[in-house]
Amino acid sequence: MKCRFVFPAGLGVLLLLLAPGSVAGQTLLGQTTWGGEGAEFIGDVATAADGSAYAVGTTDSFAFDEFGQPSPRVFIVKFAPDGSVAWQRIWNGTTGHGKPAVAVDAANAVFVAFFSFDTNGGDALLLKFDAAGTLLWERTWGGSESDSANAVATAADGSVHITGRETSFGAGLFVVKFDGEGNLLWQKITNAAGGDAIAVGADGSVYAAGSIIRDNNLANFDILVVKLTSAGARCGGGPILPVK
Repeated sequence: MKCRFVFPAGLGVLLLLLAPGSVAGQTLLGQTTWGGEGAEFIGDVATAADGSAYAVGTTDSFAFDEFGQPSPRVFIVKFAPDGSVAWQRIWNGTTGHGKPAVAVDAANAVFVAFFSFDTNGGDALLLKFDAAGTLLWERTWGGSESDSANAVATAADGSVHITGRETSFGAGLFVVKFDGEGNLLWQKITNAAGGDAIAVGADGSVYAAGSIIRDNNLANFDILVVKLTSAGARCGGGPILPVK
């Protein structure tokens, strides 16, 4: 897949900087808006050790379909510690009004995970940028049906993990681990659930969480939390399947 970016000139997403303290005693240090003439939707935000912040979401301001209607695109904006825009990127592939996720690793590399319509029935897409906004690599994951990445987390060794819901391999919560170079290390699917959040512990253990239908009733859901080792083995009982 080729890199596809456009660079917006307009500045509507709102970033607020607050001083530490109680809710009542907080001081507003600054605020910054970003966007264009259309609608912008925030998906996630992450901070880096140098005080900068990264906001991701979808925008209707910078792409249009053949009928002249807004066509959603994923954006990532880096804000400096003072709230000024350091850089901005828009992924010019097709997506929907989902909630892209962002994570920053210890080396200040930035990872963005979301859903792209561009391949198969729609795939999970992961982008890696350096701190200056240069795209280092991109990876898609999925099968012939719709597979969406909803969350991303990094580990101390430079690896990165995504989770979401897949329908290509049995409709379940998936966890995929890549190394820092974008090589796929392992991929696992568990239960008839969807993954909405992911975190990595200090020992490399991976925690993925989502919702699972209770008693085959589409109106009732429970919370599902899955723990995997850094090698992808299931901690505790329950089925987990490798992706073939």
